[in-house]
Amino acid sequence: MIMPNDDDVLSAPPPAGAANGEAVIALLQENGHLSRQLLRREIKALGLTSAEARALLYVGANPGIVQGRLAELLEVQPIALTRVIDTLEADGCVERRNSPTDRRVRLLHLTPRGRGLARRLNALHKTLGRAITTRLSPQDLARFAAALADVNVTLRQML
Repeated sequence: MIMPNDDDVLSAPPPAGAANGEAVIALLQENGHLSRQLLRREIKALGLTSAEARALLYVGANPGIVQGRLAELLEVQPIALTRVIDTLEADGCVERRNSPTDRRVRLLHLTPRGRGLARRLNALHKTLGRAITTRLSPQDLARFAAALADVNVTLRQML
């Protein structure tokens, strides 16, 4: 799915009198934008870019992943990912290892430093998730989750 870059498009509140569906979509877009801004701020405090943080999390969840496959999962061009991995490797967070079955293939693994950062990023995600839903009751959260699951079903059917 191709989406505009968050930095290029600022979400606005739904116009007065907008249909409920339009209002929900506008609020979801704004929520996504605001939560990504908050997350980027916290990631920056760890000395990482968003791209580096995403790569660390994916490599941590998929030890030994091939760089080309990681680019597919992250939906980025391989050359862009190469620069990110080069930086993470230079910072001592990621290491490239030769494949035991194919000398041409390099496998990505987190170093101890990279695993520590990945743990901090996962904890950050959980903390932010709890913080942004703190005003919702357990019943509201359950209804909201069910409604979003229904939206996901529709989106998957549309793909």
